[in-house]
Amino acid sequence: MVDDSLSMTQLVSELAKQREVLREDMAALILNSVKPLHSSVDALHNTVNSFQSRLTSTEVIVGENFEWLVAAESTINSLKAQNSLLMERLDDLVNRSCRSNLLILNVPEGSESGKDPTIFVSEMLAEVMPEVFTSPPPLERAHHSLGPKPAAGNPARAFVMHFHRYRDRELALRWARQHEVKFKGVTLQVYPDLSNALIKKHAAFNPVKQALYKEGIRFRLLYPARLTVTFKEKSFIFETPDDANDFYEKQVLAQKEK
Repeated sequence: MVDDSLSMTQLVSELAKQREVLREDMAALILNSVKPLHSSVDALHNTVNSFQSRLTSTEVIVGENFEWLVAAESTINSLKAQNSLLMERLDDLVNRSCRSNLLILNVPEGSESGKDPTIFVSEMLAEVMPEVFTSPPPLERAHHSLGPKPAAGNPARAFVMHFHRYRDRELALRWARQHEVKFKGVTLQVYPDLSNALIKKHAAFNPVKQALYKEGIRFRLLYPARLTVTFKEKSFIFETPDDANDFYEKQVLAQKEK
């Protein structure tokens, strides 16, 4: 019995030892298995920290760039406004410097036959507008429009003339609008010397001018581009075509429909 008791005690002790060894082996195995995971987690943590740092840096840069873009946009808008104002002033100066000018189109190329262009145009005006000029009007200068001499069969270059007296310019333009201007069997066309920008502004009033003309309402285009309308013995001045058209619809058409 004593031997059996010792054997049981030894067995229990041996099992306990084996269990401890097994536990240690399992712990070591688990630890060895988890170590790579720890390394991966640490690497992932470092990567996340790196991304977080980069993201923070990017947010700072984006914020600075946004502020720069806002400032740049404000500067650009300011420069655009200044440029627009300067272009308007420049266009106004160009047109004012040409207010005493007229353009004559369709004069046959080479009609001056070597004569000084200023003298030729002055004498031509007296010839084609005898009711206005009993003698050649004084001109500061006259010349062909810029550009090479056209080939045979192509439209002739326009003549640009600058009158010494603005009143002569107005008389010539008014007469040309009321009469057919003929020179050597060719019908001439006479226009003010305006910039393209101002011509477009004038053209924008054409629809409302045509509507007013059909209604028999007097109007006149003022310099640089304002429309004055006489309606019911009152004068109205419009700075834009939209304002003039609004007046036509609300005043002229409204009265017509009553």
